[in-house]
Amino acid sequence: MTDAADVPWWKASKEQSLQRKAAAKKKAGAQPGDSFLIVTEGTVTEPTYPGLIRNSLQLSTVTVQVIPGKASDPRHVIDTANDTVKDLAQRAKKKQTAVDEVEKYDHVWAVI
Repeated sequence: MTDAADVPWWKASKEQSLQRKAAAKKKAGAQPGDSFLIVTEGTVTEPTYPGLIRNSLQLSTVTVQVIPGKASDPRHVIDTANDTVKDLAQRAKKKQTAVDEVEKYDHVWAVI
């Protein structure tokens, strides 16, 4: 990488933009040990889909928790996800998480 003083401003901003995009790409995919919270709209079949996909793709190194939303409209699904993340953060801060429970979710999905 060249010194910032040697690079014209229009090239420096492009270079910085490319670095940000590369960093975002690295973070976008799941890594071994990542934890997922998936909140679904339905309560019968939808919670089973992520588990089936996880088993089919042999993703045993990631933690997946699937819970149904408080109600079946999109706002309640998102609110459930937010509430669950906040609750976990508060319990983790007080060291009140279970032994087999993650301390934070790396990925949170709302399936609607």
